[in-house]
Amino acid sequence: MSKKKLPLHLMMIRGSLGKQFCIKHYKWGIIMTKFPDMTKIKASAGQRSCRNLFREAVAYAKSVIADKEKKKEWQKRLRRRNGVYNEAVKFYMLKDKLAKQREEMLTRQLISNALKHQQPASQNMVDKPPVERQPPKVITMQDISSERDKRFATVGGLRYVTEGYLLSG
Repeated sequence: MSKKKLPLHLMMIRGSLGKQFCIKHYKWGIIMTKFPDMTKIKASAGQRSCRNLFREAVAYAKSVIADKEKKKEWQKRLRRRNGVYNEAVKFYMLKDKLAKQREEMLTRQLISNALKHQQPASQNMVDKPPVERQPPKVITMQDISSERDKRFATVGGLRYVTEGYLLSG
């Protein structure tokens, strides 16, 4: 099958021509297709909510661009000349998500603060007398029977306290 070449004036166009044709550019060539018929497609509830959110975000971004003062504020925030529209759409779409994260963070912080200021349960009970500890038993190197115990008891001539026993050289 031979490829048909598009006329030159159609090769410079991308996207749709009315609601009849679409011109698509791929790395292997340019093609012209029929405009997709979306009348029989049923969008899910999630798709509809995302589309509605995006529609509201676009309206918000257009209102920001239309107002000169708001646009200057956004440009100061961005510190560049272009990109106000995209940044406004992004801000609007993430607004609810960021508010939810902030609310969760504040809730966690309130809970941790409440737990810090709460009295420990041991203070509510009757105070028990402190347990007296026995002094550690001193063992000299002559008391250690095997060479293996000597090797593990003193490493580099240092003394170690192990399970209530004080090792001395």
